[in-house]
Amino acid sequence: MSGGALLGRARPPEGFTLLEVMVALLLMALMAILSWRALDSMVRTRDVLARHDQQFDAARSLFGQWDQDCRELGPPDQWLAGVPVNVAAHRVDLIRQRHQPNGAGLWVIVSYRWNDGLIERLESAPVSTRQTLLQNWNKLQQC
Repeated sequence: MSGGALLGRARPPEGFTLLEVMVALLLMALMAILSWRALDSMVRTRDVLARHDQQFDAARSLFGQWDQDCRELGPPDQWLAGVPVNVAAHRVDLIRQRHQPNGAGLWVIVSYRWNDGLIERLESAPVSTRQTLLQNWNKLQQC
């Protein structure tokens, strides 16, 4: 009798129903979309931070160079052309000393210019005579 009872009893279904598979696929799709959006957000954030890092490094370098240029203006009793700084529209010019390895002191004209949202630093060739320096300085001031 026990053998017949086993044959007559319904067996539980094996595997998953179509509804269960569809729900699982829906959940996996949602998790994939959320994961992709999180990863995309992280990549964008990394890119923005890298650009900000570059801008910060450029600004730090610019201010470091500006500090060095200002320190090399020299003492007032050694200024060759009056006050060695000229401020014009979108431009600051200055005369600074350039020390050579042999100890000789040369002079250069440095110009910081605002150009299309960027600050450019331009430097003249070193000169050793007061006359050449004054000629270059006067030409620059007329621009």
